[in-house]
Amino acid sequence: MERKINCPNCGKKIDEWRTYCPYCEEKVKEESRKYTNADKLNIFANIILIIGIIISVLIFICFSTTKILSNPTLELYRSEINWIGIISSILIFISTLTFYYLCKTIVDIYRKNKI
Repeated sequence: MERKINCPNCGKKIDEWRTYCPYCEEKVKEESRKYTNADKLNIFANIILIIGIIISVLIFICFSTTKILSNPTLELYRSEINWIGIISSILIFISTLTFYYLCKTIVDIYRKNKI
């Protein structure tokens, strides 16, 4: 979804990436195209979501099972489920989603009150 801004010359809604207004053909000033704090928080929330998902998957892969030495003379190992690794990866994923939706809610409230 592309973000719209008001043209500072004619006041009509235009895409934020435009350098010239298609209606009045005047140049759009740079300060009207700057990111707001809501945009920055939205980008930050998306980055945190991606990093949190990657970390929780890596923790699950690395720590969901443990190898236990079953026969020392033959050096045989058996795998067992490591519930601490599984639960910690789930908790990191849930906390990441919670933070993401909290940031999205703040952005929605900010944009709703700004308009």
